[in-house]
Amino acid sequence: AVVSTQSTGNQNVTFATVVAVCAALWYVQAIIDIATPESFPTSLRSTAVGVITGAGKLGAVLGSGCVYLIYFAHPIALVLTFLVVSVVGLIGTFVHSRETRDVLLQET
Repeated sequence: AVVSTQSTGNQNVTFATVVAVCAALWYVQAIIDIATPESFPTSLRSTAVGVITGAGKLGAVLGSGCVYLIYFAHPIALVLTFLVVSVVGLIGTFVHSRETRDVLLQET
């Protein structure tokens, strides 16, 4: 591959696209961080968020090792694994999501 050192207009468009995608992802993550605790009653909120956070950290530790093992065994399996996990997560999100707007949540 030949790498050009000249600046083109496409680089500016690419940079703007990356900035826009990062801003959109930040916004979505902020909404998720707010909506997750609101999904639980006040009495269970801290425990539920703690369990979710712990599971995420455990998954990060185990997942980073598993990525290398799966990649070296079968590279296509890595892509399929990420695809399956993403689809299952997306389906789970839609199945278990509920709107809390205008709903009186239990206070304790």
